[in-house]
Amino acid sequence: MTVVYRLYDATGALLYIGCSRNLPARIKAHRCKPWGKSVRFVLWEPGDFDLEAYRIRTMAPLHNVRHMPPRERSPLLLTVTQAAQRLGVTPNRVRNMADAGSLPCYRFPSGHRRFHRDEIEPFRVAS
Repeated sequence: MTVVYRLYDATGALLYIGCSRNLPARIKAHRCKPWGKSVRFVLWEPGDFDLEAYRIRTMAPLHNVRHMPPRERSPLLLTVTQAAQRLGVTPNRVRNMADAGSLPCYRFPSGHRRFHRDEIEPFRVAS
């Protein structure tokens, strides 16, 4: 199965997006790059090269070169508190929305939730 993967550092910054049929081997190959040792989290989804190109264009990873609009930087993954501040709600409300499936979130192996800034924007409370 071909997957599109995203590599993140410990702060949640998106480092790289790629596409591979052998994810473990591909991640191992990234370790030799100057930024490779800073990879802490990997998220993946079934996909192809079109999805990879779309994700690179819309998510602007720090170390991809192809498919990138000029001078864009990675949108960060937000913590529960950061997402709550951005949305204008309490952290408990963010957790409840994520647990109910109404707010898109990613769970890391540690169990921590992270929210992609662009994916939560439609949920912002009008001020």
